[in-house]
Amino acid sequence: MNLENLVSVVIDAAESAADADYTEALDDAIEILQGFERRLYLEQRDAGGRAWAPLAMSTILRKEHGAILVDSGRMYESLTTPNGTADTIWETGDTWLRFGTSVPYAHWHQTGTRRMPARPHVGCDQPTADTIARVLGNAVAEHIGEQIHG
Repeated sequence: MNLENLVSVVIDAAESAADADYTEALDDAIEILQGFERRLYLEQRDAGGRAWAPLAMSTILRKEHGAILVDSGRMYESLTTPNGTADTIWETGDTWLRFGTSVPYAHWHQTGTRRMPARPHVGCDQPTADTIARVLGNAVAEHIGEQIHG
């Protein structure tokens, strides 16, 4: 194969990568996000590393524990359970993903209210984004390699 043919093969393979199905790699990305969510809850912090606002004493007394953002466990489980729960938003397509929780009160914890401080519990930090980028980059490279080698 001469250089001109090789360049043509590589260009064709790279162009086909845009139309490839990366669902499996995107499912892996959601699993990485779930691990990150577990760390947020364990460390009781947001994606930027800031600690969640402490609970009011009245809340601790009502709940009979001081774990922030955990009452029934429903929201936590929806964000961290392998393969998800009925409340997990886990959608992947060829080149996209959507992940989160459909627990109705999750939004109010994420954004806060007049009476409750925001405790952002869904997000991603740079190291996690870098890990996901590597997973997706490897999937793209694998697809290109398959196209080049037949």
